[in-house]
Amino acid sequence: MRAEAQRIVAEFLAAATSGRTEELVRLLTKDASAIGDGGGKVPARTKAFEGAAAVAKFVRGLVKPAEVKRAIVGGSPEIYAWAANGEPAVVAVVAGRVVAIMCLEVTTEGIASCRTQANPDKLERATEQWAAAEHGEPVLIMT
Repeated sequence: MRAEAQRIVAEFLAAATSGRTEELVRLLTKDASAIGDGGGKVPARTKAFEGAAAVAKFVRGLVKPAEVKRAIVGGSPEIYAWAANGEPAVVAVVAGRVVAIMCLEVTTEGIASCRTQANPDKLERATEQWAAAEHGEPVLIMT
């Protein structure tokens, strides 16, 4: 699962950072959705984006570097391809602390949903697991 998760996440991130949403739309199902949980502590979209074009535009915005994003998470995140809850996941880490996890629900038609957890209270356990696990090198560093 880990190798397949890494491949899917790497392809997803390459499309998201390509600058062209068409690349990302190609990987998503037509009815894809994206939602997040910031727990009121960090900004997150609680109303789902629906449809491949809307999700692609949203994800594209997430990966664009911005000073305000770095301020919210406390630095420049290193982005890893991993697996979480049995699904391919994009994991953002700053100074060894997991600041966000985006799980990708993958179907035979493509990526059907992107669920992001950014609530720091809910990421404490993930940070503990991260510290104890082998996770390789970052796929991307958001400067």
